Amino acid sequence: MNTGLKHEIIELLGGEQAMTHKNRRRGAPRGTRLRAKPRGDRVSEERALYGRGRTSPAASSSLGASPFRIAAVDHLAERLDVAPGALLAVLGITGRTAQRRRQQGVLSSDESDRLYRVARILQRAFEVFAAEDSALAWFKKPQPFFEYHSPLDLVATDAGTQAVEQELGRIEYGDFS
Repeated sequence: MNTGLKHEIIELLGGEQAMTHKNRRRGAPRGTRLRAKPRGDRVSEERALYGRGRTSPAASSSLGASPFRIAAVDHLAERLDVAPGALLAVLGITGRTAQRRRQQGVLSSDESDRLYRVARILQRAFEVFAAEDSALAWFKKPQPFFEYHSPLDLVATDAGTQAVEQELGRIEYGDFS
């Protein structure tokens, strides 16, 4: 995934405010963030984008990924024009868990991964349909190809995400068989 697309996905989730920053150097003033210089390889590009010692939000927590703030869910729900509760259900977050996350202010690594997956597929739909309104309508509407489930409902699982990605590829290349 290119760096420009990663920036677009982060913006879709509410920009840098949606991300937590845990990469302060000890003794550095509060608010200081370290940025590695890109060296051309994938790891260096991700470090330049997300900060030293971190890769993409979708990476595992063992690699130092930073989870998203709960505000990213609200921002994406507003962008999708769905209730935040509906998006939380797609992310597999129950009502009580949502209350705890709102108190903590941060999603878990798994929840952040699922949120990033929804945003990534939505961004892909924007690219394929070119018109944002058309992409949003397609993303939320039950589709015959998916046995009358919406793509938004399907991205709750990895297998569903792959099916939606494949269908977007077919739409992009005009293969409606």
